[in-house]
Amino acid sequence: MSVSIDHITVFWRWFGVNAPYLSPDNPDESVLASLDEKVADMGTFNWELGPGKEKPYLFTISPAGAPDQLPVTKQIISLAPELEDWEFYYAIQPKDWDYYFEYELLNGGFIGIDVSGWTYVLLEYNDSMFDILVKAPELMALPEADRNIAAEIALNCTIGEALRLERIAKLEVVGDFETEFIPHASSITVLETHLGDLM
Repeated sequence: MSVSIDHITVFWRWFGVNAPYLSPDNPDESVLASLDEKVADMGTFNWELGPGKEKPYLFTISPAGAPDQLPVTKQIISLAPELEDWEFYYAIQPKDWDYYFEYELLNGGFIGIDVSGWTYVLLEYNDSMFDILVKAPELMALPEADRNIAAEIALNCTIGEALRLERIAKLEVVGDFETEFIPHASSITVLETHLGDLM
C-alpha cells in the first residue's frame, strides 16, 4: 500500500497546528482522538507519543509489525515538518529501560513482565535475516497470541521495531531450549549488539 503525498502533507499540516495540544505531559483528549482518526485514515498503523531523545517530545508512526509497511512509514516521516519540540520516527524506538513492562492481555487485565532474565538463540534464515528462539518461561502460561505479542513488544523495546522487522524473520517463544541450542544462548540484553556485529 502507499499513501499519497497530498494526504501526508495534509496530515502534517494538521499535526503542526495541533502539536501544542499533543504534549505527552498533558494532552488534549479530543485532539488525541482526532490524531488517532487521522493516522487510521492513512493506513493500518500504530502511533506513539512520548519523551524525545534530544527534544522534549517524540511522535512515532509505526508499521504495526508489518514489514511491508515500513517503507510507507518511512515515507510519511520523511515529510514531517521541523518542529522545535518534536522528534519523529517511522518505527518504535529501542527504550532506555529496565527490561520490565506492563502488558495488557487481549481478554482484559494487565500483567507485569520482567524481560531481564530472558535468553535467546539466533538461527540463520538467509544472508541478512534470522529466526530467533526466545526463552521466556513465564510467558508459556499465556495464550499463544498474548505470548507472541508480549515477546514482540519486548524485542521492540530492546532492539527497536525497524531492526526487528528488517533482521528477524520468525520469532518463537519457548519455555526451554533444546539441548543443542543451550551453548548458543545469550542474554536478551545483548541482542542489539549481537545483531549489529552480524551486519
